[in-house]
Amino acid sequence: MRLIKQFQPIGLWLLALGIASISLQARAEERLVVLTSYPQEMVSQFEAAFERAHPEYRLEVIWRQSADAQKLLSEPGNGGVDVYWSPALRNFLQLRQQAQLRPLPAVDGIAERINGAQIADPDHGFFASEIAGYGMVVNPKTLQASGLPLPTDWQDIASPAWAGKVTLPIPSLVGFAPGLYESILGALGWDEGWGVITQIAAQAKLATAGSTFVTDDVSSGHFAVGLTIDFFANAAIANGQPLTFVYPHHVGYSPAHVGILQSSRHLAAAEAFVAFVLSDAGQALLFHPDIRKLPVRASAYRQAPAGYFNPFAQAVSPANQTTLEALLSRQALTSAIFDACITRPKATLDSLWQQLRQAEAKQTAANPALIEARSLAAMPLISEHEAEDTHLQTVFRARRENADYEAEAAQYEARWDQQIQQRHARALALIQQATVQASP
Repeated sequence: MRLIKQFQPIGLWLLALGIASISLQARAEERLVVLTSYPQEMVSQFEAAFERAHPEYRLEVIWRQSADAQKLLSEPGNGGVDVYWSPALRNFLQLRQQAQLRPLPAVDGIAERINGAQIADPDHGFFASEIAGYGMVVNPKTLQASGLPLPTDWQDIASPAWAGKVTLPIPSLVGFAPGLYESILGALGWDEGWGVITQIAAQAKLATAGSTFVTDDVSSGHFAVGLTIDFFANAAIANGQPLTFVYPHHVGYSPAHVGILQSSRHLAAAEAFVAFVLSDAGQALLFHPDIRKLPVRASAYRQAPAGYFNPFAQAVSPANQTTLEALLSRQALTSAIFDACITRPKATLDSLWQQLRQAEAKQTAANPALIEARSLAAMPLISEHEAEDTHLQTVFRARRENADYEAEAAQYEARWDQQIQQRHARALALIQQATVQASP
């Protein structure tokens, strides 16, 4: 009996230790649900680093593309999701409108604008966690064989020397492309931007589908340059393809975001995850060879590999002071204008610009007919003021879900097609007139 009493304190101590161990294990297994569309290569890096920094939390990652993510978040309790982390800006704006996001405290050192363009919610419902850059993927070998210099801005590849050397995506068919063209319009202005886009397209191949088609076509050597977004080019480069990505002088960016759902049942864990993603340590993970994203924390670039592009060191004039809503509101309309001006009349457009440039090359002095022909060929289909009309933007943005809008959009497209045909006919007639005048 005395022996049992002698060991009682040890038994109680072991019992307490066991209870403490169970308690710690329970804390270590506190679940944090993160919804994302990022690939496994990126998520696994953040998951491992976060759990090392916060062993008290267990990360559970749910992968969904944009539309499916919105369905899950629309379920009661936001589908059990604590944190949404994704490039799907439209979903974040919808969640903010529905008051489904928990306001976040200000975070020192995290950019809310890049070159004048807003990339984060000014009310801090969500923060930008990284940005992707629009630019040009280049095949150096093909470029060298063509005797062309490395392009540094969009206007470079609009010159006649680049005929047949460029491929670019159709925005109504390729997901990232509307933002690409909006970035050019935002940087160069509506009139000059459409002129540059039209001249590039008039001597280029259009990529009709598939986000990686541009990169694949350039990698194969069929083209020297393609318009794309950096993460497709970086993925190809990481897989050994002989490519280079050029961030043009007037570079545009597509932000990704992170936010906490109002219904989060693991608030401390959610706040810890957001803080980690936006910290120097989290932002530095974006430099990993399997990720290669652009941090939104300027100080993180002190850890960047040599030669890594730094948007905070880019000395460019501020882009249009656009809001997050404006990044999306005009994209469907811009895509429809692109189809009317470029996609549908592509053959005529190519011939028109080829004849115009040939005629201009033969002139020894400015020719009024050719000046007018060039103006007609490069003129935007509608004015910037018309493009800012909210009803017109809504018609094209919601046409697939609304029969009345679909009918109205079809009427606009029929009218635009007729206008473009008339413009091209007039421009071709002026070119012919100038050619006859120049004949001996």
